[in-house]
Amino acid sequence: MLLKAARQPRHPLHHDPAAVRQARIARNLSQAELAKAIGLRSVGHISEIEGGTRNAGPDLLRSIAEALNCGVAALERQKKHQCERCGYGYDEAPNGKVPLHTVLDTDQWCPKGGETRSAA
Repeated sequence: MLLKAARQPRHPLHHDPAAVRQARIARNLSQAELAKAIGLRSVGHISEIEGGTRNAGPDLLRSIAEALNCGVAALERQKKHQCERCGYGYDEAPNGKVPLHTVLDTDQWCPKGGETRSAA
């Protein structure tokens, strides 16, 4: 009999696993109830999201936030840096530049994208 290897934590994640779990518990929902509320067939999917071994991408994270009646920002993984123009969060870029990005909730490119990051 072969044993299935445990899933390893994924990085980077779009979400903060502990924040998802805490928000679910605060709403008095089980993992099964949350999975059903967002249309997932597997409770394991929620368990893996809360355990950090599965990523909750932007669309799934939005669905989770709606089901838990909280903002997406409360469930997102905190980024190390923010664009000083529009607030876009990002981790360290290898070239020291602000990554190309659109201004949140628009389809317009932020003019700061591609510039060398200011020292904080």
